[in-house]
Order: sequence, then structure tokens, then C-alpha cells
Amino acid sequence: MLVLIALSACKPATTGDPCGDVFDGDSVETLAVELSEETLAALQDEFVGWEARRDAGLEAKPYHPVERLDYRCQTVFDAQVRLKGNPCCSWDGEKMQLTFAFNQTRSSGRFQGLRKIALDAPYYDPSLLRERVAYAAFEQMGQPASHVNHVRLDINGEYYGLFANIEVLDKEWLQDRLPREDAEGTLWKLDYLAGRMEPRTNEDHADRARWLAFTQADDLDTLDAYMDLETSMEGWAAEVLVNQSDGYWVGGVNWMMYDHPRLGFQLLPWDLDNTFDRWPPNVAPTSRSGTFGPTRGMDLVLADPGLRQVYIDTVARRHARVDPGELVALARDWDDQIREHLEEDPHRPYPMEEHDEHVDALVRAIRERHAFLAEWLEDEASPGLRAERPTP
Repeated sequence: MLVLIALSACKPATTGDPCGDVFDGDSVETLAVELSEETLAALQDEFVGWEARRDAGLEAKPYHPVERLDYRCQTVFDAQVRLKGNPCCSWDGEKMQLTFAFNQTRSSGRFQGLRKIALDAPYYDPSLLRERVAYAAFEQMGQPASHVNHVRLDINGEYYGLFANIEVLDKEWLQDRLPREDAEGTLWKLDYLAGRMEPRTNEDHADRARWLAFTQADDLDTLDAYMDLETSMEGWAAEVLVNQSDGYWVGGVNWMMYDHPRLGFQLLPWDLDNTFDRWPPNVAPTSRSGTFGPTRGMDLVLADPGLRQVYIDTVARRHARVDPGELVALARDWDDQIREHLEEDPHRPYPMEEHDEHVDALVRAIRERHAFLAEWLEDEASPGLRAERPTP
């Protein structure tokens, strides 16, 4: 049977830290790090030589020591750093994306309660705004969302580049949004290079047999025995609203799955830099571009008339909560906030003219996606949930 949604919406980022929250969105702050020549050379070698390392059976993204990390008035001396992203698809140009970890040297190590800081700046998002705007849309919908802002990264006293700073989905994220006893489940994420899902929590005792049984569910009764369908439908709907072109709802690979201790597997949308303008705005919520692993669960739902309608009505309820005008205003405000920092970025892989074009495309896509879904839902949603056509 369907169960009630178990994850709460994103709480405000309030650490109470006198140095200010690392996800403060009011300004662009600087994250300054000192790296040894050996660490910097190793990162650069891994960035350009990942195929040779893969062929040699070497780890693609090992951690390296950070001599010092400063953010506002805080200093950390035992952080570590590794490359971030998928080597085959997001490593291009000269700008490395990086993850800083605080729990590698000491398992209890944290920075403002965080295990990691993830700095994202894929070459295929010249707006550098997709994730921040997408998570803002999630908050409008009531979907649990990561905090996002923008930070400057300085390496050894020199400006390296501007990044989206994204709150990582991990044990702390779960504990922030769930009662303690409900945050003990296993979080699963795709390992691109290994080509399989791997646990991101409970790594030493994850129930792989249970995961395999879930992925092999080929009827609704079996699927319902393993999956929290209602919460997952909320996640599918959230992906639909931001037109996540690599999400679970279309059979993509950028998402996580949480095995809730009481309720079963729940979709958690993740990695939203393929949203809004990466796809045409008129992709229907029932479209499927391919399959990967357990995304077949959505195919089972779509094949059942009753559950298909439940899913469509979930999209309609989420759609009613989204304010495209507010999202457009946020995109414009954040573009103003980051512009001078992006202009100065020495590793920016595109001209500012291209950035401007993509910001305009993002704004158009926000409006056009919302309008298309309003028209589509007028025909597909249940009476009382049908969206009104937007005024021309």
C-alpha cells in the first residue's frame, strides 16, 4: 500500500556559527585553501589522465591532504580534497571540480556540521545557475532540497574559479531532515566508473541482497513491498517540474535512493545541473528516454491506470506550488550576484557572452516549462487538480 511522505522540506541553513553559514546566499564568499605542490600536481594529473588511470586499475578520485582551509573566520588543518564529477562527461577544459572532506583524517571530523563541501561548475552549464534555481523550485514544492550558494575558490593565494557550493546528500543531510531513528537507513548512489549502485551510508553493512531484490521487482506487488511509492512519486514530480533530463523519471542516472528503515526505498533527486534548459520544455511527465537499473519501477507505475493517475495528480499538486515568476527573479538576482566573480574566473571555460545567452535560455525555460505543464495537466490531471492555462 502507499505510505505517507516521510521526508520534511528543507530547513533554513542556520548553524548559529559566529563566522557565518557556509551556505549563506546573501553574498559570494571565498573558500581559501593551501595545497602542497604534490597534491596540486596529483589532482591535475588525475584530471587529465583519468583514462590511463582507469586502464591501469587505479582509483579515479583519491583523496589528498589539504594543508589549510579557511572560510571567513574559520580554519581547518586536516581536510582532504578530491576531484568531483564523472570523468567521462563533466571533466572538460581546465577547471577542476572539487570535493573537500572533513571526515577522512578523523571519522568524527566536521566543518559546520558537514562531512563534505562539493564545488560544482560543469562546462555544460554556462549559466552556473541551474542547480541553485532547481533547488529553489524544490523548496517551493515542499520537496527536501540541498542548500546551494556560490563561492570563490582561492588556491595558494590565487583565485581559481567560481563554483556552486552544494550541500551533499549524506548521513548529516538525512539526520537534518528525519527523526534520528529514521536516518539510519542506507543511501545508494551510482558509481559511474564501476557501473553499479554503491552505498553512501552504512558502507560496511549495506544490504546488497535487498537492493538487488528491489531492482529486480517486475510486478507492482513486489515493487510496493520494497519501495515507498508515494514519497518516490513526489521525487519524480519534482524532477518533472525542473525538467531534469538525467533523472529517475526519464530513466537517467543522476539520482540517489534512500532505503528508509520503516518505509522502504525512496527516490532523492540529486545532481541537478541537467535541468530546465538542457531539454526542450515540452517533454511530458510520462515520457521515458531509457532505463537504468531500478527505474523500471516507474514503468510499472505508468502501466497501471490507477497509479499512473496518482503520479500525474502528484505532478499537478507540485505544479500548483511553483511560482515561475519568483524563480525567474531569483535567477536574475543570483546572476547579478555572481557576474563580476565569473568575469574574473581565470578557468571559466566559456565566454561571458555564452553565459549571458544561457541565463536568458534558463529564464525562458522556466516559464515555458511551467506553461507547457499547465496545458498538459489540464487534459491529464483529475478534476479539481487540473491546472489553468496561463494567460497569454
